Amino acid sequence: MIHRLLALVVCTVVAGFTLSFVACGGDKSSPTATPATLSPAPGPTPAVASGSCPIGHGNTAAECQSGEGGLLDAIDGAINKVVAAHPEYFVVGETRGPGEYRVLNKDGFIEGVIAILQGQGMCAQRTPKSDKVELKDSQQYSEEYLLVSDRGYMARGVSSCQKTCTPAAFPLDVGEPVVRIFVGMFRLRCDAGVTAPPTYSNLLPMGCDALITMTPKDKDGKNVPEWLHSLNPEFWVRNGELSVIVLGDVPGEPFNKWIYPKGVGAFSICAAVDGRQTCMNAQVVP
Repeated sequence: MIHRLLALVVCTVVAGFTLSFVACGGDKSSPTATPATLSPAPGPTPAVASGSCPIGHGNTAAECQSGEGGLLDAIDGAINKVVAAHPEYFVVGETRGPGEYRVLNKDGFIEGVIAILQGQGMCAQRTPKSDKVELKDSQQYSEEYLLVSDRGYMARGVSSCQKTCTPAAFPLDVGEPVVRIFVGMFRLRCDAGVTAPPTYSNLLPMGCDALITMTPKDKDGKNVPEWLHSLNPEFWVRNGELSVIVLGDVPGEPFNKWIYPKGVGAFSICAAVDGRQTCMNAQVVP
């Protein structure tokens, strides 16, 4: 408990989850919102199913902070056991700090640490698409630790604790963190001589096509990671279809659509994922 209290003292607020949501009519307060990926990406890494953690389910209301980890001793002990059992995973003669060896087998190292922690009755999982591990030994809080640095060396010590979340933030079911949806234009492709208005104006000149995106958001307005939301969003035109605009697919990018103007007037496009939906109201202008 002393470790826990120290962790909270030095914590500073960090961002929470990353799925995106917005009210009907677009998120004009966020004109620079990051669009969904524009190029095909590999499928999501499965997160740990909520039923696989013996301690219990995560809480979407968790608040996450950075700082010293209360579970640092458990992580450090697991690292030492992996080093002793599998020295072939490392180059022990190359270090960035005391005991911070260059890692040769990153997946073996991380999976080994997780197996040891789980064997001790803790809940542990790899944060998808990262070299980080989430860990908890109760429902009071959970922590995330970096195990391998960008330079390929083992990460150790208090600086390896990325965040502490109260109450425990994992595991979650797919779709659970999604609170709202952002739908908006983020790129205009215009004919020569046509000046593109700002995307947040929701104005589409007849001489331009618009690329729109929908992004799931969490309670803090952060993008929900793709492994925690459905990959099958829905788009539909609520009004203005065919007479004002035509909606077109973007191959390999289900969270993006093209808008092709057909006539001057108002239109509305809606999108939904994981039971949440919103609409963007816009207008085609001469």
